[in-house]
Amino acid sequence: MREAIEAAGAQLRYLPAYSPDLNPIENAYAKIKLDLRTGAARTVDALWRLVGRSVKAIAPSECAGYFRHAGYRSDPNQVESALDCNCAATELERPSLLARRQAQGEP
Repeated sequence: MREAIEAAGAQLRYLPAYSPDLNPIENAYAKIKLDLRTGAARTVDALWRLVGRSVKAIAPSECAGYFRHAGYRSDPNQVESALDCNCAATELERPSLLARRQAQGEP
């Protein structure tokens, strides 16, 4: 496995078994949990709607910030490409991605 990783130009880094400080998802979870506490949904349906809104409110630039905060280096263009799944944000929340697509003649 190490050879394949290094052959791709990447670095293999060993991390502790669990280290929340090095795990970018912890920041997203913290934001979602704050939204859930603030929203105070009282039914299962209301809870699901609140979770959906909370997840959609996390913009790709915010996700990139979570990675930077955890000490990971990233290229903003690669982060946007990786997040180009419309699962967390709309095109309106990603103007640089939309502009790049339009410049390349994509819909």
